[in-house]
Amino acid sequence: MAHNANKDEQRYTDDNYQGARHSSYVPGWMVGTFQGYNPVHHATIRMTINSDGQMTATVDGHTLRGWINNGELHVGDEIFTIAESRDGFITSQVGDRQNQVAYHRVR
Repeated sequence: MAHNANKDEQRYTDDNYQGARHSSYVPGWMVGTFQGYNPVHHATIRMTINSDGQMTATVDGHTLRGWINNGELHVGDEIFTIAESRDGFITSQVGDRQNQVAYHRVR
């Protein structure tokens, strides 16, 4: 038990540790600021993902917050799968694959 307790303590000094509600690391290619266009909602989205998994997005002047967990984007009650692309990633809403957005890195 002492060995495992010591290992658990080390995670809190690791800058990449995602905290209690995160079960996986956020890959480096996913960290940064990205922009995409949602054709279903006719909206431009500017999204920033931090290394701790926190996500902030601006959509038509509104701010949305969410987080990355297990390779998925969680925003409110919605979950989006994430697939890496050449210069960013593509999100697809679980349960509505038509709601898909391709993001490219801007920073």
